[in-house]
Amino acid sequence: MSDQDDEIATVKRFLEARGFTVLRTKSYNAMKERHYGRECELRSQVEHNEHTRAWANRAFDEQRRLSDRCTFLYGEAMARGATAADLVGDGDTP
Repeated sequence: MSDQDDEIATVKRFLEARGFTVLRTKSYNAMKERHYGRECELRSQVEHNEHTRAWANRAFDEQRRLSDRCTFLYGEAMARGATAADLVGDGDTP
């Protein structure tokens, strides 16, 4: 081992004794890249969840609106004399 290697090892032990972690630049950069990748994945998942939630809310709102409209029309038809049999489709009508 050279004097420079001994000095590096001494400084590393000094820093580690005080709670620091000593990494090589290559390891540090690789760690930063992995961390950035995980942040991107998390952000993407959060955005996907938000879009899915918004889509579901719009779909449920539309479903409720259509259900309310059908209930209203059914009630109006019954009030004008239609029977339940008249309002049930036979499946042959397009």
